[in-house]
Amino acid sequence: MGVALLTVGIVFWLLCYRQVSKAYRRGELLTTGCYSRVRHPIYSIWGFLIVLGFSLAIGGFMLGLPLVYWLALVKFIGEEENALEERFGDEWREYTKRTGRFLPRI
Repeated sequence: MGVALLTVGIVFWLLCYRQVSKAYRRGELLTTGCYSRVRHPIYSIWGFLIVLGFSLAIGGFMLGLPLVYWLALVKFIGEEENALEERFGDEWREYTKRTGRFLPRI
């Protein structure tokens, strides 16, 4: 199960990373593709697939790693979102209204 989660996570991560890298080089806020329903899909992929998959594959003491990851991320993410709001202004605020932070809105 752990290896399967890792494999799927790495594939999704590469897809999202490719999309966001192109937008970053152009100085644009990416709101399509991987970013059309979730503001931070790369963090979600790491938290739900890669870190969890690694923890399951290794087992034992590593099973607490996903909790540590999410606690650290929640502390850090506010700074990143503030920087994005400062840079993209109303475009960022509108984007946040229609997308979830880590999971798609229902």
